[in-house]
Amino acid sequence: MIYNYHLSKSSRKYICPQCGRKTFTPYCDKNDNIVNMAIYGRCDRENNCGYIKYPHEPQKSKIEPKNDQKRVLQPMRLNVLPQTDVESNLFKWALTLIELPDAIKAWQEYKVGKAGQFVTFWQIDEKGEVHAGKLIPYGDNGHRRKDSNTPPAMWVHKVPKYKPFIIGEELDQCFFGQHLLTPDVKEVCIVESEKTAVMMSVFDARGRTYLATGGSGNLNNLCEKAVKRGLFLHKKVILIPDNGQAKNWRKTALKYGFIVENICENCSEVGCDILDLNEWIRKEPKKILNDEKIRRLLDNLNK
Repeated sequence: MIYNYHLSKSSRKYICPQCGRKTFTPYCDKNDNIVNMAIYGRCDRENNCGYIKYPHEPQKSKIEPKNDQKRVLQPMRLNVLPQTDVESNLFKWALTLIELPDAIKAWQEYKVGKAGQFVTFWQIDEKGEVHAGKLIPYGDNGHRRKDSNTPPAMWVHKVPKYKPFIIGEELDQCFFGQHLLTPDVKEVCIVESEKTAVMMSVFDARGRTYLATGGSGNLNNLCEKAVKRGLFLHKKVILIPDNGQAKNWRKTALKYGFIVENICENCSEVGCDILDLNEWIRKEPKKILNDEKIRRLLDNLNK
């Protein structure tokens, strides 16, 4: 088959009429004369531009440019109604430290649920939307189970039975307890553990609202989102990091004008948190009484 036109054999490139890059090869006639290079020719950037037009013929289907931008994933929401369930090892352990009415009230306020052997901590925002649910197994001692047959934690959206109730694709965490941030809340304490937030809501003599990050590394991201939504307006925010995390949490505190309470830094056990100190003072008072500094800080925090 004889073609009336062919691409220029010259190495010279021209400006592509579509992408504006100097990567355009024009078509020539049988005598090697360029035919209207403002229109007819082919861009060498086949994957990124794909422009091609043959002279005196309808524009051929061009190679579609690759979309370098990934599709924006929609934030995940769970169309479920969190139910409180007190039939768990964690609740039974809580009763060794607090009274039954206080435990029931705390479980109901934070909507702590249960799924099999796991305790369910729902992440619910101030509008009542469920962002996520974390499943954590607890033993009789109130600590996480770490046996080989039980995962240390799971996400609700990974459980097959919840698949039909998931809207969106990208996990979009919020504070555990965020649904409690009503306008009348004046003081907010942020801790790492969901269990600590629930229990400290009972222990705190000032009645402050406790939120949990669910992980030390989540603090800055969750605070940034909450500040943008104005959730901390006219509220005093106190960060209470676990032992060993004060330096990292202080950076976030300085960024947003929060207060850091370093009480756990005075604890000799790595990783202990404010709940551990409260538990010790009730079960092992000598452990606290031997350290007057910790006792004094704890007393001041709970006044």
